[in-house]
Amino acid sequence: MKIFIDIGSHIGETLEEVTKAKYSFDKIYCFEPSIYCIDELQKFADQDSRISICNFGLSKGNQDAELFQPGSLGGTIVKGGTADLGKDHDQSFKGDRKAEKIKLRDANEWFEENISPNDLIVVKTNCEGSEVDILDSLIDGNFMDNIYSFLVTFDIREHKKFQYREVEVRKRLRLQKVKNFCFSDDVMIGFTHIERIANWLQLFGV
Repeated sequence: MKIFIDIGSHIGETLEEVTKAKYSFDKIYCFEPSIYCIDELQKFADQDSRISICNFGLSKGNQDAELFQPGSLGGTIVKGGTADLGKDHDQSFKGDRKAEKIKLRDANEWFEENISPNDLIVVKTNCEGSEVDILDSLIDGNFMDNIYSFLVTFDIREHKKFQYREVEVRKRLRLQKVKNFCFSDDVMIGFTHIERIANWLQLFGV
């Protein structure tokens, strides 16, 4: 099967592109831990049976967590350094929302339980800092080798205290035998999010 995994789906911005017939995805998994986003994602799922919504986040290990700025583009589990992407261009930003209690699942464990290594797997991350824990889990558990294209957006750099994690993960990726990853800085090119996603997928023949 050809599978798209959208880690950090928010309200479906990426679904606007990847649900198009030209990509022929057989299954689309959306990971979005915030309850504030689920209704919008469900609208896509109601129209497309390929879409499965996972109302939890992926990480390294199974645990409970708090999501700060829930429902916004800058929603993050990184405490004390929320990445406020700005009220001006984020219509989903609600400054009066309290931290939301969410569930996190171990990324490698979830992939092993739900995805076949024989599938053609395309992964997008945009999860405000959690990408480093997700990659650590997939590399440690060796499922990373089975992924065709993994788009990494290093949102962790928005949190000064944890910027070193980007360097650590980049070093780990460099040591991987399979070069199946790319960075949003390099491939997300275009005026709109849809155009940027399309450019990435085109570059890798998806």
